Amino acid sequence: MDDNNCKDKILKFSIESWRFAKTFLRLIRKLDEKEQRKYQGYYDFYLKNLDETLDAINCWIVDMEGYDFNIGMGVTPINLDEFEEKDHLYIEQMLEPTIMNQDGIVLMGKAVLGRRQDWELILE
Repeated sequence: MDDNNCKDKILKFSIESWRFAKTFLRLIRKLDEKEQRKYQGYYDFYLKNLDETLDAINCWIVDMEGYDFNIGMGVTPINLDEFEEKDHLYIEQMLEPTIMNQDGIVLMGKAVLGRRQDWELILE
């Protein structure tokens, strides 16, 4: 297996690992406090290993969940057509993370957008 093929496999596996970690975190949040603390350690360890794996190929994950959306971000919105141009949009959920390296975007993330309500804009 050549270096590029190996790097592609690591990137694909990293995206799936990130998805798994997000699902695991949602499950952790449903547990009682004592159990949450116990499994949070596993979660943190898993993410640390994921980061170290990507670091070996000089890449890192960018999760933009919660950030205001604008065209040009390293994310592909899957539901942009549901909104009007005047809407104040944010990234409601990342479906795939953006992966970057020192040269820029390696893989574009995928996201679901949401509309900020007027009262949310006042709080910012």
